[in-house]
Amino acid sequence: MNLGIEGRVALVTASSKGLGRASAVADLNFVKLSGPVAWLGWLAVHLFYLIGFQNRYLVLIRWSYSYVTHGRGARLITEPPPPPGA
Repeated sequence: MNLGIEGRVALVTASSKGLGRASAVADLNFVKLSGPVAWLGWLAVHLFYLIGFQNRYLVLIRWSYSYVTHGRGARLITEPPPPPGA
C-alpha cells in the first residue's frame, strides 16, 4: 500500500483545544467532543507525549494539585519597576 503525502496529511488533521477548567473541544475527524470528555482527552494526549513514566507521573500530580487548589500556572508582574536610585 503506497501512502503519499495526501494520506499522511489526512491522518494528522485532528485537533483539540483546552478552553479552561474541565472544558475543551476536540475534532477527531470521526467524532467531535466537547466539555469534560474532550478536556480529559486533551490531558491524556499531552501526558502521552512526555518522555518517561516519572515525568508523566509528576506532571499528572502537579496538574491534579493545581486543579484541586485552583492554582495558577503563570504569575504576572503588573507594576512597573521602581526608578533607579529610589
